[in-house]
Amino acid sequence: IEAINWLGGDSIIIFSILNATAITNEMTPVYLDASSYSAIIAGMDEQEMNEINLKIFPNPVSGDEIKIICNENLYNAYWKITDITGKIICKGLVINNTIIIPDEIQLSNQEYVLSITNDVHFINHPFIYFKN
Repeated sequence: IEAINWLGGDSIIIFSILNATAITNEMTPVYLDASSYSAIIAGMDEQEMNEINLKIFPNPVSGDEIKIICNENLYNAYWKITDITGKIICKGLVINNTIIIPDEIQLSNQEYVLSITNDVHFINHPFIYFKN
């Protein structure tokens, strides 16, 4: 284990190490073979465990194009936009870190949730649509 990034919560990490014989309170490095331990992370939801940095631009959105700035590869990612009631407004495939809202979709001036999914991640990101 190289590092654990705390995300500002009261999380607990519980390790189960095979053939462990003692518990110490010392802060000394312990090197483990990947096959000798398992870990449970309590107090963190799945989104925090798979935390990725995702931003959308512009926000508020005013046109039919949303740019995604992300620290992860969004290859084979699908998106959907839902309103605050959870109703799916539209969906599609992320292309070149860009979402194009279809011409036939007329968003109202309100808050929406952009969901992005691929084989690895499921991300929800709120945004505001505002057009004069």
